[in-house]
Parts: sequence; C-alpha cells; structure tokens
Amino acid sequence: MSVTRLAIRLSEQGRLPDEIIRTGIRRLLQRRLAEIDAGDAQAQAERIERFVVAMDEGEIAPLPHLANAQHYEVPPEFFTHVLGPRRKYSCCYWAPGCPSLVEAEEAALRITTERAEITDGHRILELGCGWPSAFPMRGSPPYRTRGRNATSSKARRHAPA
Repeated sequence: MSVTRLAIRLSEQGRLPDEIIRTGIRRLLQRRLAEIDAGDAQAQAERIERFVVAMDEGEIAPLPHLANAQHYEVPPEFFTHVLGPRRKYSCCYWAPGCPSLVEAEEAALRITTERAEITDGHRILELGCGWPSAFPMRGSPPYRTRGRNATSSKARRHAPA
C-alpha cells in the first residue's frame, strides 16, 4: 500500500490529526496543479482542447450497465446521514437566512409544489424518485394528494420512507 493510500485510509478513520491531514491535502493539491500545468496557460488550453475532442469522439454512456450500481444502488442508510428527512437529493433552496437542511429541503419542495400547481385531490405519478414519500409535500397540509412512484433502485424501492 502506498503512503498516500495509507494516509487517506487513516484520515478517513479519524486517526490522523487535522494538521497532518491539511499537510497531506496541500501536497496532493500541489501535485495535481503540477499535473495540469496550472501555471502554463498554453498547456492548459491544449489539455482542454484534447479533452473536448475526446468527449466529442467518445461514447455518450460508456458503461450503461453499471449505472444502477454506481448511482441507484447506494445503500439507503447512506442517505439518512447526508440528506434531510424527505431524502431529497436533487437540490435544496437556501434562501438568505435559511438555517438548516430541513428548511432548505422543505423550501425547495414547496416551490416545486407551487410551480406544478398541485392542489388537494391531485393524483401524482413520480418517476425515478427513489422513496415512497419523496414527492413534495405529499400528505402534508395543505396538500392532500395521493401518489405512486417508480424507481429502478431495488434498495430504495423497499426502503422505509
């Protein structure tokens, strides 16, 4: 195992002091800046041009058979640690003064509900939402709606809301 991999592993386990982590980050950043010729505008322009050509010539989806494993089949427990209670992972609305993830998530869902003009009694079909309770404000006053969802994620299909 390389020293870099060992250091990353130890830092991820919380076994390194912050000062050592910061030093390691600085070294990795210096190495990356050297790799991309950060001080040479001509070299950067050439690298970007090579990238654009490679993207133009490349496949749109080179590994489609791995899409679900890479994105949708992340264990539902992971999302309980990084998302709000509605499990909204597309975006939130952080208005000035918004104090929390919960409020930012609710604000985004409220805006979505208003723009979609959802009112009492609407029946909603969600595609790809991932969780049975993800739809904006469903079942929450003042919106008394019923809905169904569809997701390709086996793990999320049966996850608790």
